[in-house]
Amino acid sequence: MMKQLIAPAGLALASFLMPVSACAQTASVVTLQPDLSYEGAHVAFEAFEAEAEARDLNLAIIIMDRAGDEILLARTDGADHTHIFFARQKAETALTIGVPTKAIGERMEGGSLAILSIDGMIAVAGGVPITWDDKVIGAIGISGAPPNIDHEIATLAAAAVEAHQD
Repeated sequence: MMKQLIAPAGLALASFLMPVSACAQTASVVTLQPDLSYEGAHVAFEAFEAEAEARDLNLAIIIMDRAGDEILLARTDGADHTHIFFARQKAETALTIGVPTKAIGERMEGGSLAILSIDGMIAVAGGVPITWDDKVIGAIGISGAPPNIDHEIATLAAAAVEAHQD
């Protein structure tokens, strides 16, 4: 029993005493990835809200970080639960594939049906990835209007985040 307790402590001490050069070699295999913050999601939401109000549309929006966790979910008065369902699918698809769902739909029209083999993916316009330094950091899904309008507003909201870069 005592040997089991000493071994982990010994390993911890050995790693603490490891030369800095060895730590530097280990650190090269780790990368830090940018992620969408609450502030970034709020910037996107403000752009969405202003556009939905200006067009008098009943929409749902889901904004996710790069891990697919929802940062923000909202629906305007008059939007129902099915809009939330489709907004979520659009955001998940844009995040997973890394391109707008509109582009996926266009590929399917050209005969590329591989997307259908991935569970939960949707090829309806309205999902857009959010990028930062050419890396996907999150995604937006909007539903409730015709798909081309959902796409326009999602693109506008994503662009608001991208324009907010320091």
